[in-house]
Amino acid sequence: MNLNETKDVNYVHQTEIMTETIQKELRYQKLYTHYGINPFKKGTKQ
Repeated sequence: MNLNETKDVNYVHQTEIMTETIQKELRYQKLYTHYGINPFKKGTKQ
């Protein structure tokens, strides 16, 4: 293949790669639910 030749873009293949990547990201995505309280923050007295 010469340097002047360009590869044709296979849109179906690119879509499959993007779909697979998104599925992997969503599978391993977890929400952070372990929140702490800042002991140095001044709050209101009750």
